[in-house]
Amino acid sequence: MRALLVLIFLTVPALAKPTIVVAPIEGDSGNKIANVVADVAGEDATVIGPEKAEKAMTKLGLSSELGRKDLAKLRARFDADLILSGKLDKDGSAKTLEVGVTSKGRKTQTFTLTFKSADSEKFKRELREQLSNRRGGGGEAEEEEEAKSEDKRVSRNDDDDDGAKKKKTKKKKRRAGDDDEREDEEEDEDAEEPKAYRHPVTQVAVRVWVGASFGRRTLTYDSTATNKPPPVGTAAPSG
Repeated sequence: MRALLVLIFLTVPALAKPTIVVAPIEGDSGNKIANVVADVAGEDATVIGPEKAEKAMTKLGLSSELGRKDLAKLRARFDADLILSGKLDKDGSAKTLEVGVTSKGRKTQTFTLTFKSADSEKFKRELREQLSNRRGGGGEAEEEEEAKSEDKRVSRNDDDDDGAKKKKTKKKKRRAGDDDEREDEEEDEDAEEPKAYRHPVTQVAVRVWVGASFGRRTLTYDSTATNKPPPVGTAAPSG
């Protein structure tokens, strides 16, 4: 029983070790710096070195410049807890290494180390401390960042929709006013013109004048016959 407990006690730490992928570092010829990083990270983790990671990158069709999605694919390829990537800059004998630490669902955390020799204990100690501080994952969750971006996008869309509605309402109001004006104009055009007023005295005078302008002409026949033809009268204007 004691032997079993001792075996379990010794096995648990081994099972608890995280898996870390060390990707090739940009500007690092022959993976010299990347291998040192892998050695330091492997002190308390299971490490996939830069050579193996590079082969996986080739199979996945990834370039040496790893973006966020590329890092996620490479990490998922090995089902790793963390992936280390970086870039090396040289200025004479001085070197600057920028290291990115990416864990699942988290934004990449970065730190920078300046050194002359990657084999120096100072460089390894500083690297060890930085990795230890960030090994827990850290960083703001990517899901939260995406949610914030989505909220901002929705908010902008809502503002745009409100602005569009206001503009549309203003246009409708202007159109309604124009329609009212056109209707008023049509009503004015369709309205009957007032009839000319005729004065009674003037009307009688006109009638008298017209009546006086006509006279009666009578035709008579001179005949000795007993039955005379009836008189024929025609009206004609006098004068």
